[in-house]
Amino acid sequence: MRISAPAVTKYMKYVLGFIELFLGFRVLLMFLKASDVAPIVDLLYRVTDVIMVPFAGIFRDIALRNGSVIDLNALSSMVGYPIVLYLLNELLHLIAKDEPSKR
Repeated sequence: MRISAPAVTKYMKYVLGFIELFLGFRVLLMFLKASDVAPIVDLLYRVTDVIMVPFAGIFRDIALRNGSVIDLNALSSMVGYPIVLYLLNELLHLIAKDEPSKR
C-alpha cells in the first residue's frame, strides 16, 4: 500500500493543529495562573512538556507581578513547529517528484 504525498501532508497538518492547540492552551493557562494541582491542567502541562523538548531552554519565561507567566518556550514551539512542518513538507515533495512514474 502506497501513501501519497498529499495524504501525508494532510495528516502532518492535523498533527500540527493538535500540537498548536495544546500549546495554545498551555500559554493561556499559565497566563491565567491555572493551578497545576487540577488533574487536567497537570496532564496538559506534562503532555506539552514532552512536545516542547526540542525548544526547551531557548528563552526564559517572563513572570509578571501578579504571578502570571508568559511561557516563551511554548510560544517559540508554536512558531518553530510550523517551520519544521513546512521544511518536511518541501522535502517530501522533492522526494515525491524524483520518483519515476509507474504509468
